[in-house]
Amino acid sequence: MMDPGQGLSPDAGEDAALAEADRLVEEAAGLVEAMRHEAAAGVLERALGLDPEHPRALALLADAARARGDRAAARAACARLLAVRRFDQRARFLDQVLGGQAPSVLPVAGLEWPAPFVRLEDVLPAAARDALFDALAGALAGALTGALAGALTGALAGADGFGAAEVVQADGMLVDRRVRSAAVMTEPGALARPVTDRLPAVLPDLWDRLAMTPFEPAWVETQATVHRDGDFYGVHRDWDPQGPTATRQLSFVYYLHRTPRRYDGGDLLLYDTACSLGFHRAPAFTRLVPLDNSLVLFPSQVMHEVTPVRLPGGDPADGRFTVNGWLHV
Repeated sequence: MMDPGQGLSPDAGEDAALAEADRLVEEAAGLVEAMRHEAAAGVLERALGLDPEHPRALALLADAARARGDRAAARAACARLLAVRRFDQRARFLDQVLGGQAPSVLPVAGLEWPAPFVRLEDVLPAAARDALFDALAGALAGALTGALAGALTGALAGADGFGAAEVVQADGMLVDRRVRSAAVMTEPGALARPVTDRLPAVLPDLWDRLAMTPFEPAWVETQATVHRDGDFYGVHRDWDPQGPTATRQLSFVYYLHRTPRRYDGGDLLLYDTACSLGFHRAPAFTRLVPLDNSLVLFPSQVMHEVTPVRLPGGDPADGRFTVNGWLHV
């Protein structure tokens, strides 16, 4: 029997390899759309074995890596893409954001662009971090005790403590567990100050990295949040140009939890967003896994979500604690 490859010219063989690479890239694109990023990465590596400079394969490889939370692999894919297309602005922007650099290009208005963000680690001294965690865990325990005592049936209790998370809807602030499930302290006051007091010192060095024009905050809104087993926050943005959140410009989240971490999930997904329009690409996002004593900042117009938390143990203080808030103009 004749070998199918016999009689093919070198050019024909190369054309067949390139066509197979294109087919694999289309297959990988479908896997990315289906959020199967590990499988997509494997298919893309096969495609790149046939065509090492395939631009779309390299772009998808970067997207699959950052969706898994592997920033190093995403940057490596960006570097390979920029070697092929040195003027690819999106790839350069993504590489610089993931590398903690100030982007040398700006997001293109009206296009869904990777979300700029900054993550700072070891934000508070150990003693301040421990005192804050103890205070939040104690407030949560008090709220749970109140709920069990019947102070507020079906929700957390405590006027100055944790209550059921609400979301902004057309008819006001309502609890809607289809959209968001968490316990929230809406006015943490002095509890939030160790975090908010750090902001004036760090912000001057962050504006360029966030691709934002510096501004002097008119006020800082804060809340404390804890996610326990099953809690989440669906895709949303913190800013609404027509609503009460219209003056929010910069969002921040300070994470703290017991170490080693006792829960899974609770990742922050920052979606590629056309910020002025509120559009986002569902399969294109950067995943940030919570790190104790770290602070993440990003523009409030960015679409984002918190993935469901899985907490195998029964201790609610093993959950995902945050002090989060917004800088207003």
